[in-house]
This record gives sequence, structure tokens and C-alpha cells, in this order.
Amino acid sequence: MTIRGRPKKELPKIVLGILGLPGSGLEQISAYLETRYKFTVVSVNKLIKKEIIDEGIKDIDYKQADFFHDKIVKHFPDNFFAEKTLQNIYKCGRPCNVIYDFYTEKEIKFFKKFDFFYTVYIQSDQDKRWQRFVQTHKKDVTYEEFTDLEKRVSLFPVGSETNFLKLLNKCDYKIYNNGSLGELYEGVERVLNSLGKRNKEIKNCLSLRQKTYSSIK
Repeated sequence: MTIRGRPKKELPKIVLGILGLPGSGLEQISAYLETRYKFTVVSVNKLIKKEIIDEGIKDIDYKQADFFHDKIVKHFPDNFFAEKTLQNIYKCGRPCNVIYDFYTEKEIKFFKKFDFFYTVYIQSDQDKRWQRFVQTHKKDVTYEEFTDLEKRVSLFPVGSETNFLKLLNKCDYKIYNNGSLGELYEGVERVLNSLGKRNKEIKNCLSLRQKTYSSIK
């Protein structure tokens, strides 16, 4: 049923799950998709952080995040945050969406049930990721602290059934991020072109949104 005077919200044509180890460039890709194709960036992590803040815990840094995230997530049913994220996608009614901050394997498996969901693994060498991580946080982060975080992420601590690296290698697409931003964005375009060939609705949606972006530019 449509409400008079209000446009019917679109069901998502595509939800991209961007995955990778710390410092892989997931936020850069999400920002590119948002700017270039008007993707809506949807966050699982923001929902978890809201619960953390509601518990009276504020101003946590990346060193504390895992502890508090684990503590909060374990108090909720499986897929609670994934379902809330999907509800937000439906509420927005936007055709193109991207998620770059999955926290558990179960969240990814939840979205995998839907035909509009595709996963992209951003693969980057450790030294490159380390450089980006330091630049992003702009704090004194030791290399040992970074590698420790990397190990924790690799094991997917909450509700894990599969090593994260094995999960990454099962993604629908892979983009290498060891060069320039231009090379990274070329990789993103190759993935979008491939998706467009697989699904005409996605192709038409991306084409229309790119034209809109170009006309604004």
C-alpha cells in the first residue's frame, strides 16, 4: 500500500559488504561509492556503539573497542544488530547501499541469505595497512599493537565458526589495495561493471546515479 502524496520507497537493488583487515581502506571505498554513485553508507557498528553509550561508556578508543563490543554483542540474540541494520536499509528506501563495518561472522551470513547482497574483499599488504592505520588514528600506535589487533580481527572473536581469513577468501569479489587511490577506484569500477553484467537492475541503477552525479559535477 502506498500513502498518498508520498513516493513509494525502493527496495534495495544492491547491498555491498566491504571486508578486510585493519587499514585495508574500507572507509575510503565506502566514501567513493557514496560520492560517485550516491550509495548509502549503513553502519552496523553505530548500532553497537549506541548500546555501549546507553550503558554509560563513552570515549572508547580502538584498544578498548573489542572488549566493549564483545560485552554488548553477547547480551543480544544472534543477528540482532544485523536485523536492525537491514531495517535501517529498508527505512531509507535507497537502492544502493554499502556496509564496511561488520563485526561478526554471523552478521555476514545473515545478509548472505539475500540476493541483493554481495561481498568484496579488500586485500592489502601488511605494511601498507599499517601505514594507513597510523594515518587514520593519528595517535601513537605501535606496530605490535597493530599486529595484535590484526590477529584478534582475523579470529572473528564473537560467535565465530570460521577463521576470518577463510571467510575473506570466499567473498564474491576481491580488490587489491597496494597502490594509488586511482588504482583502488579502478578496482571498485571493475566490480561494479561485473555486477552490472550479472544484474540488469543493478546496471540501470548505477548508470542513472552516475549520470546524476556527473550532471551535478
